[in-house]
Amino acid sequence: VRVGKYDKLLLTVYVSVVSGTPPSLVIDIEVSGNNAEWAHCHIVIDTATQGVLTRLTAPTTEGKIKAAGTFMALVDNIVGDFVRLRSTVTGTSPSFRVTARGYFK
Repeated sequence: VRVGKYDKLLLTVYVSVVSGTPPSLVIDIEVSGNNAEWAHCHIVIDTATQGVLTRLTAPTTEGKIKAAGTFMALVDNIVGDFVRLRSTVTGTSPSFRVTARGYFK
């Protein structure tokens, strides 16, 4: 997504279906200045196990999404013109149904 002048993002991720043994999902928010080279910015975490929204540089066991629910990330310092989501799914036959919505300011 081209974000242009916006530098804040509230990302809401809805996970409605989870299956597999043991399934885990990591959603990484990445930024780019040219839509070609991407850099890590933030990870959406499971606040039920992590406690608070925490900026992580790498996913921890607690930061992986493992169950259905609503997860949020607030990024208040987007440096770049583009934002994308990258997901990593692990487990034996894992499956997630995910909807993500971004609100920019």
